This record gives sequence, structure tokens and C-alpha cells, in this order.
Amino acid sequence: MRVIADPAVSLYTKSYKQAAGVTNVGNWGVTMNQFMGQSQNENAFTNENVCEVFDKSAIPMIMINAAGRILKANDIFADMLGYTVLELEGRYTVEFTHPDDVQITQSVLQRIVHATAPLQIEKRYMHKNGKIIWGIVFGFLNGIYENEPYYVACVQDMTHFKQQEKELQSKKNHNKYLETSFHQLIENWPDGFVIIQDYRIVYSNQAALKIINAACMEQIIGRPVFDFISADRHSIAREKISKVYEGNISKGVVDHLIRLDGRSIDVEFTAIPAHDNSELTMNLLFRDVTELKRTEELMRVSDKLNAVGQLAAGIAHEIRNPLTAIKGFIKLAREKYPESPQYFDIIRTELERIELITNELLLLAKPGQSTMQVLDVRDILGQVSVLLETQGALNNVQISQSYMDEAPLLLHGDGNQLKQVFINILKNAIEAMPKGGEIQLEARMEQEEIRIDILDEGPGLTEEQLKRIGQPFYTTKATGTGLGLVVSYKIIQSHGGRIAVENRSELGARFTIHLPPAPAFLQ
Repeated sequence: MRVIADPAVSLYTKSYKQAAGVTNVGNWGVTMNQFMGQSQNENAFTNENVCEVFDKSAIPMIMINAAGRILKANDIFADMLGYTVLELEGRYTVEFTHPDDVQITQSVLQRIVHATAPLQIEKRYMHKNGKIIWGIVFGFLNGIYENEPYYVACVQDMTHFKQQEKELQSKKNHNKYLETSFHQLIENWPDGFVIIQDYRIVYSNQAALKIINAACMEQIIGRPVFDFISADRHSIAREKISKVYEGNISKGVVDHLIRLDGRSIDVEFTAIPAHDNSELTMNLLFRDVTELKRTEELMRVSDKLNAVGQLAAGIAHEIRNPLTAIKGFIKLAREKYPESPQYFDIIRTELERIELITNELLLLAKPGQSTMQVLDVRDILGQVSVLLETQGALNNVQISQSYMDEAPLLLHGDGNQLKQVFINILKNAIEAMPKGGEIQLEARMEQEEIRIDILDEGPGLTEEQLKRIGQPFYTTKATGTGLGLVVSYKIIQSHGGRIAVENRSELGARFTIHLPPAPAFLQ
């Protein structure tokens, strides 16, 4: 409850004229002035005009003595509390006061005796049915009744206003809760979320920062969205954004996004228009689908490999038998016609090449019986390095090894098959460096995987080569079959791993092989 010292009725009237639900402020002011005008008349209570104002007032009113006993109440006051006038007169105001407001009500009664100006308080009454009635009470000394002063208390029923105020506050609290919940949801959402206003980023959640490779929000807030789109796609992007601003929703659009480090990634967007006064605004949800697209591509390649493998097995078996017979007859013919050995040598060389291809086709169809055991990747790389050291030296290529951890890098696999993979990749790297250079072998644990990097200093790969590498019969070498890497991909896949190829930022290419570590119970 509030106590308000207010010497002027007009000030009170002005204060509550703006309150919702208060419709009889004018009556209040008239009533106050009439009663205060009677305060100079010692016989005010018996004055017929005063009684008429009291009884006919549209304002709930009571007359009380210094102890707070009700001498007279009008019908409106009685109705406000659910009583009759007879039920109220003779009883004390504290009997109808909310328990928490009794003490301050008594304090005001003591103060009003010596008050030179009206007192105003906000308090709670108790309705007969137990409901709380909020009221603004304006009390002042008015006259003498039966040799004791009496006081007039006028009450403005504020219950409806208080209910509206409570509902408004409840709505504010609910809206604040929704706003906080929504903000927490967006901040913890796994997908990126940004708000774009007039083609500039004005908000970003944490996931968006991570996808864009930003360390903090300040790195992207206020920047044009075109900073993250390749220049050749600016006009297309502007057209799409304009359509969203016009009210269209764009779902599931996959496009490229340029990160802060310059790397291009595949991103799936959903753009939703938002209304913010006259600003052009949209909400943008997006997720990095680079790995997903890469996985889908690997699955397509895997399907191709399986199909090629089945076809290759049939072809190889059909070729090997007549091939063996041809080789035998060529040997006999060479012995019979020794005067032209060069022709037979060419035929023999080409037959050996056909035999090599058929063997690779069979290997593609079925890499061979696996002998799975726990192996240390460092040992395998070391053995392959020694094996190819001579070939590297002949081409002025040095092979170096680097391991970030001293602990073994254990995996469960077939040593011979894995050696074949590393030999294939290393031989390709050596052949890609005709002017010599260095091949670096690196291995480490990364995000619960064994990561092996093979880095060369060759010319790197073209975009076309990066797309097609690992496809059956695709090769950049004049004498290659394109099956070596296909077999390598298949072996790594059978070990639960994957191979990624990219150009290095400086020079050359990088082959990255990811393999699962050996289960703990096998180590």
C-alpha cells in the first residue's frame, strides 16, 4: 500500500485521469470540492446539502471518526464491498481492510487528525466474498459530529485498473520469457542463423560464426552479405534476396559461401522475410553441407566401384585364359623366327601390360583375403618410405616423416593392403615431381580419428582432376590405367576410412587419409 501526501485535489485528478478504467474523475473532483467547502461549517454533518452530496455521489464514500469507526457510508461504497449500508455503519474500517494494509491504515488515521491537507493512500479492501478490492483513498477532516471530529474518505475503485495492470505485466513477463527462450534457442541452434537488414548482417548466432570461421560477432556484424558470396554470383544473390524482401520464402537452396579464411564451402539456405518497420529484413538459416555432399559423392563413387568391380571380374577372367595361351604361342614363335625379335618384344610388352590391367581389375573386384591385425601406422609409413627411397632418390625426391605424438597410432587393418595404398599414392607423388623436391608424410590423432597427410611439391591438380580423381580409368599419366587410386579408395573404404584430395596453398597436392583407430579392447 502507498501513502501519498497530496494537498491538491486537482493534482490527484490529473494523475489518475490517464489510468485505464477510471471514468468518473470529474465526479470525484466535484465531490471533493463540495465536501472540502463544508469543512468550515461545524454543523456540516447535519447540513442537508452535504448529506445530499454524500448520498447521491457517484464516488464510494464513508464518514469515520478518529478511531476509524464508520459513522456513515453511501450505497456505492457498500456495493463496492458487497455489503449493505447497515452492515457497515458502526463497524471499523480495518475490519474490511486487507491484513497486510491494516497497520498503515491505522497510521494514516493517526496522522489525519493533525493533517492540514488531505491525505491520499492506495490500499486494499476485502470484499464480502473474499475478493480483494484495490482503491485510492482520499481522506480529510470535514466537521464535528456528536462532539467529535469526523472525516470523509472517498474511494476510487482501482480493481479493474489493477487487474489490467497485472495482465499487462503478465503479458510483458510472458513476452520477455518468449524472447529469452527464443534467444537461447537461436544461440544454441546447431544451424547458422543471421538477420540481414538492407543487405547487411545485423545479428548472428554462435553456429553462424563457426561456419563463417569468425572469432567474434564484431567480425561480421554490419558487413554486406555479399562479402561472403563469390563476385560472380553477386547479381544472382541480390535477385534472390530481393524476392525474399518482397515476401517470398526460399527453402533448401544450396549455394557456395566464402568463409573469412577465403575457403569456399557448400551451404544449404532457408530465407524467411521479416517485418521491421520500413527496413528490408530477412532471417537466414543455413548449414554447412560440404561434408554431406562429399559423402554423397563418395557413395556415388562407391556404387560405381562396386559396379565396375563386378564387371571387371568377369572381363578379367575371360581375358586371362586366352592371354595365357597367346603368351605361350608368342614365346614359341620368337624361338622359331629369331630374325625379327623386336616385333616379338613389342608384342610381349603389350601382353604384359594387358596382364597388368587384368590383375588390377581382379584386385578392384576383390582386393584379396584380408589379414586384420592391430598395426601402428607409423611402422607402415616407415616401411613404405624405405621401400620407395631408392625410386625417390633416382628422381631427386626426398621422403620425410613427421609425427606429432610419440604414442603409437594403432589401427585394426590389413598391413599389406594399407602398404599398397601408400605405395600407390607415394609413387604418384614422385612421378608428379620431375624436377625433384620433398614428400612429407604426417600422421596424428585428430578428433578420434587417425589422420595421415601425404604432401608433395608437384604442380598440384586442376579443378577437373580434383573432381575426377579416384574414378575408374581416369588417369593423368600416359601409361596409367587409372585403377591404382580406385583400388586405394576401395581399400581405405573397406577399413572404414576415407580419402580426401586438395591442392596446397603454397605448392603441390595433399592426400589426406582418415582411418578409425583400433578399438580399445584390441589394443
